[in-house]
Amino acid sequence: MPKPGPKKNAKNAIDKALAEEEERKRLEEGALLFLSNGPALQLVAAEARLAELRAKKERELKELRLRETFEAFVSQEKAKLETETEDFLRKVNGYDSVVRKFAATKRDEADWKRFLLCSKLPDPTNEPELNTYLGLWAEETVGNDDDPSVQALVDALPDAEKLCNNIAEAVSLECDALNHGAQVNLRVHLATMRQLIQSKWDSVSCRIMQHFDLFGSEPNENFHYATSTQDYICGLWGNLTRNPRHACVIDGSYDLYRVS
Repeated sequence: MPKPGPKKNAKNAIDKALAEEEERKRLEEGALLFLSNGPALQLVAAEARLAELRAKKERELKELRLRETFEAFVSQEKAKLETETEDFLRKVNGYDSVVRKFAATKRDEADWKRFLLCSKLPDPTNEPELNTYLGLWAEETVGNDDDPSVQALVDALPDAEKLCNNIAEAVSLECDALNHGAQVNLRVHLATMRQLIQSKWDSVSCRIMQHFDLFGSEPNENFHYATSTQDYICGLWGNLTRNPRHACVIDGSYDLYRVS
C-alpha cells in the first residue's frame, strides 16, 4: 500500500485543528450562556423554594384550622353530653327513689298482713330469722313410725309453700329495688326451701315402704300407695323384693317432685 503523501497529511492536520477549534468555541459559548443565565436560574430556584414554603405554610394553617374546629366541636359536644348526663342521672335517681319507696310500701304491707294473720313464718327479708327457720325445719321430723302416712307432711306443706311464695315475692321486690345481692341470697333460700320439701317427701316415701304391711300389697309383690288432698296427689309404687324404684308427688299448681 502506498504511503500518504505530504499534502494529505497536512490536510488531516488542518481538519483536526479546525474540529478542535469548533469544540473549544462550543464549550466557551456554553460556559458564557451558563454564566449569563446564572441569575435567572437562581431566581427560578428561589421562586420554587418560595412556592414550596408557601404550600407548606398553607397546609399548616389548614391543619391548625381543622384542629381548632375539631376541638371546638369536642368542647361543645362534651358540654352538651355532660348536661344530658346530669339530666339522665337526675331522672334515674328520681325513678330509683320512687321504686325504693314502692318496694318499702309493699314490704310494710306484707309485714302488716303477716302481723294480722299472726303468722309464724319468718320475714324473708330478715336473713338471720329465715336461716334459723330453715335450719329448724330441716331438722324437724315429719311424721313417725306410728303414723307412716303423708298426712303429717300434707299438714306442714301449706306453710312451706306459703314461705316459698313469700320468698319469691321478696325476690320480685328486690328486683324492683335493683338490689342484686339480696336477690341472689333470696334465690338461694328459695332453692333451699324447695330442696327441703323434696327431702320431706323422700323421707315420707321411705317410711311408707318400711311399713308397707300396714297398707296391704298385691299378690305379685308390687306395692301401690295413692292418696290425695285438696292440694296434693301422692302416688308411690314399689317392688317389695327390692327398694322403691320411683315415687312422684303433684301439688295443686302442677309442680312435679320426683323421688328416685
